[in-house]
Amino acid sequence: MNTVIAFHDDLERVDWQAVADIYRSVQWGQRGGRKIIITSFTNVRYTCFAYRGGELVGFGKMMSDGVKYGAIYDVVVHRDHHHQGIGEGIMRWLLDKGADLSLITLFAVPGKEETA
Repeated sequence: MNTVIAFHDDLERVDWQAVADIYRSVQWGQRGGRKIIITSFTNVRYTCFAYRGGELVGFGKMMSDGVKYGAIYDVVVHRDHHHQGIGEGIMRWLLDKGADLSLITLFAVPGKEETA
């Protein structure tokens, strides 16, 4: 599966059911349903969605004041696409967006910090 991964932050293009499916694939549950998922992505400063061949395979988001601080949450890759560098690509995208910030914090599942 060597298809190129494409990254973007256009919320209008997102299939929100696919986002919910990815959360479920890693056993993060419903995450509050469609409306809450959409709100959680529209209320942050930076988002990243990863696509392989047009299929959403992962995403991440960063809350930020846009000046000094950022906090990265919910970097999630569908379980069928783990260990292929997609999470790293999402992290790079988010860190590039927040390159001017003084401090970026990563909130991670215990044990996943080294792979993020």
